[in-house]
Amino acid sequence: VALWTALGTAYAAHDGQVSPPARFAFDQAMRLAPKHPAPPFFLGLAHIRADDYAAARPLWARAVALSPEGTSYRRDIAFRLALLDQLLAERDRMPG
Repeated sequence: VALWTALGTAYAAHDGQVSPPARFAFDQAMRLAPKHPAPPFFLGLAHIRADDYAAARPLWARAVALSPEGTSYRRDIAFRLALLDQLLAERDRMPG
C-alpha cells in the first residue's frame, strides 16, 4: 500500500496532475487496503497540488471517515478538510 501510494504521489508530482499512471497507482493502493486512510488522503493531496480542489474534497472526507477516532492524523486531516471547505465556499461566493 505504501509503495503504490508513493508511486502515485511521485507520478502526480512529476506530471503536475493526477495523470492516468498516478491514478492507477492510487487505485491499486485503495484496492489493496480499502479501509486505510493514506491512499485517499495522498490522492486528495495530489489533486490539491494540481489545483483541483473539488476533486480532493471527497477523498479527504473519505480519509477522515477511515481514520480511527482519537488519532492525531485524523484531527490533522479533518483540519485540512475544514480549510478546504472554507476555500471552496469562498470560491463559490466569488462572482464570475
